[in-house]
Amino acid sequence: MDRRHTNIKRITMGLITVIMLVSILSCTNRAEKLYEQGEYYYKTGLLDEAIIKFKATTQIEPKHSSAHHFLALAFMRKEWYDYALVEAEITFDLKPTSEIYELVQLARSKAEEKEELRNRLLNNRLELPN
Repeated sequence: MDRRHTNIKRITMGLITVIMLVSILSCTNRAEKLYEQGEYYYKTGLLDEAIIKFKATTQIEPKHSSAHHFLALAFMRKEWYDYALVEAEITFDLKPTSEIYELVQLARSKAEEKEELRNRLLNNRLELPN
C-alpha cells in the first residue's frame, strides 16, 4: 500500500509540473505576441493601441524590459511625462544602460517642466480679478 501511495504521489507531482510548465510557456508566448503587436502599433503611430498591448505584456511578464521601454517612449510621444518617467525608471532597473538613463533624465525633465507650467497657469488663474 505504501509503495502504491508513493507512486501516485510521484505521478501527481509529475502532472502538476507538466501543467505548470505548459502554463508558463503559454504565458510567455502570449506576452511575446502582445509585445509584437504593440511594436507594430507603435511603429505605425497607433500609440493608444500600442500602450494597451505593451501594458498587457508587462502584466503577464512584469520584467519584460523592452515592453516597459516602448511604454516609456509611447508616453513620451503622447507627452504623458509622469507615466513615461515611471516606465523609464522600471526599464532602467531591469536594464541599466546609458541610453535608458538618458531617457529617465529626459522624462524627469519634461515632467518637471510640465508641472511648473501647470503651477504657473494655476497661480495666474488665482490672481485674475473676478
